[in-house]
Amino acid sequence: MKRKIVVAMLTVVLMLATLCGCSGDTTMNIEENGSGTLQSVVMIEKEYLTDGNVTLDKDYTWQDVTVGGKAYKKGTRNITFNDVTKIEDMDDAQIAFNSNYFFLKNKTATEAVSSSYDEEMKKLFQQTYTFTFPYEVKKTNGRIQDDKKTVVWKNDELYKNYNCWAIFTESPLDSSIAAPKLTGAKNNGYYRKNVTVKATSGTVIDRFVVNGKMIGTNNCIFVKEGKKIVSCIDVNGKSTKITFVIDKTKPVVKGVVNGKTYTSAKQIKFSDKFGVKSATLNGKKFSSGSKVSKKGTYRLVVTDKAGNQNIVKFKIK
Repeated sequence: MKRKIVVAMLTVVLMLATLCGCSGDTTMNIEENGSGTLQSVVMIEKEYLTDGNVTLDKDYTWQDVTVGGKAYKKGTRNITFNDVTKIEDMDDAQIAFNSNYFFLKNKTATEAVSSSYDEEMKKLFQQTYTFTFPYEVKKTNGRIQDDKKTVVWKNDELYKNYNCWAIFTESPLDSSIAAPKLTGAKNNGYYRKNVTVKATSGTVIDRFVVNGKMIGTNNCIFVKEGKKIVSCIDVNGKSTKITFVIDKTKPVVKGVVNGKTYTSAKQIKFSDKFGVKSATLNGKKFSSGSKVSKKGTYRLVVTDKAGNQNIVKFKIK
């Protein structure tokens, strides 16, 4: 399947990161009423285009250029928008803008999508974002320019933090604003289904971190099993952290098999990667490693901390 190249600010990093010899520049000017202009420029090494894996977006004007002795396709797109929070091709992005702040991030991501690009990836793709605002910038995770209204983000900055944000007044920097809230999972909780954790705050969220990796969103979907450590830090440095486990696998039972009949005593052991909560044999508490020797019909129920159960019915004659 061919991939269509769409260059739209932050999303370009994800969509073009696998390309070799690529670069992109996005320039945006925002007026007080939220209207403005956007120019996106992408450079793609022509050698990469020969394998047929990429089709060029028809919304861009493409031309052949040579830089440093290498042949490139240069694509340019200019658009005018009435509302920066509703720019076309930005369905997966969340943008907020008012007289207090600006931020840009993905709406939702999975834990596999993070800004932890390795050094080689940063060398393969060079990206710069230059946003000019109608207000002076007080604080940002980018680099403030001489006019105090323009901020530049490069992929080195995105490597450190995938969100782009700028603050224009002292209001979001009020130290009395409470720390961010994380909902969707409880601290020290166990879950046997996918979990979506959402972060909310009375100010701008600076970082959303999952197991040490920054995620470019405030809403993260967790699918894979394992221990999750999620923290959220706002621009005032206040943070909230929760730890939880996703366990979709039922406990392992050894010594007896469901539906089997035995003629001798059986030693039964059970375990779970993330911990067994309870085990009963015919409704009575049962411990791993215990023996069952009395003739009869038995029903063993082993439940882990996430609620997964392994039920084994057997007989001893």
